[in-house]
Amino acid sequence: MDCIRKMQDSGIDMIVLACTELQLAIDINQIDDIPVIDTSYILARALVREADKKKLCKLQDRSEKG
Repeated sequence: MDCIRKMQDSGIDMIVLACTELQLAIDINQIDDIPVIDTSYILARALVREADKKKLCKLQDRSEKG
């Protein structure tokens, strides 16, 4: 998290978690004031959508999950 805070202080616009292990190591609920793009979450939603659109839940703010 220290690395992310340093990047925030330097003025980054967003964080992209583009490697599968980053989602395991970083709690996005601890990142404030900057958008986080979680590529594993996006891929999982796309797979469910393609497999059976009726099973796809409405998109929600993941920070509400706690």
